[in-house]
Amino acid sequence: MSHTPVTIPAGQPIPEPGVEPEGIESLTMLIWGFVSVAIVLGMIFGSSALYFAAQRQLDAKRVIAPPYFSSDKVITDQQGVLASYAPPASEGKPFTIPIDRAKQLVLADLQSKASE
Repeated sequence: MSHTPVTIPAGQPIPEPGVEPEGIESLTMLIWGFVSVAIVLGMIFGSSALYFAAQRQLDAKRVIAPPYFSSDKVITDQQGVLASYAPPASEGKPFTIPIDRAKQLVLADLQSKASE
């Protein structure tokens, strides 16, 4: 709004308060209104898409692919037991030998029984 006094040419009526004066283009205001709404909605949807993409990435790091230290240790311990020799833990328990060696002994035993 300017503070300069408005001069009304002679013969024209004085505009009433709340009445749209000449020179304001309604179509331009309507178009800018729709463009503004489209920009705001685009910003809202874009920011929510970025937020959910970052949230999915964080969930993938934190929940879906956690480090499996305890299960890796259990697997390593079990592989160590399967690949080692050990005496029986108590009376009546079997000896521990590597699984590949056990397979070879069983095959040799089966072949000797088959040849008899």
